[in-house]
Amino acid sequence: MYTATLRRQYRDAYTAAPKVLLSDITDYQGKPFRDHCWVKETPAISRLLAKYNKLTISFIGNEIIYLKRGKEEATTLQVVEIIRFK
Repeated sequence: MYTATLRRQYRDAYTAAPKVLLSDITDYQGKPFRDHCWVKETPAISRLLAKYNKLTISFIGNEIIYLKRGKEEATTLQVVEIIRFK
């Protein structure tokens, strides 16, 4: 499970796969995971962003490992389920 700040900032808003910004992402132990990542806008995220400009969510997400300048990094590929928000 991860915790992050969800913001009403969009990327690729006019394509078939709009993305929203997650920032200050921490893992289940509260350790920093990433400073930000862009994730696909799901129906649950759309409903939350219709009400709030910015909020903190806890969520289950799929993690992927990729190479960046020859170094392995991890990112959240997809928000699977939002557990809670405040």
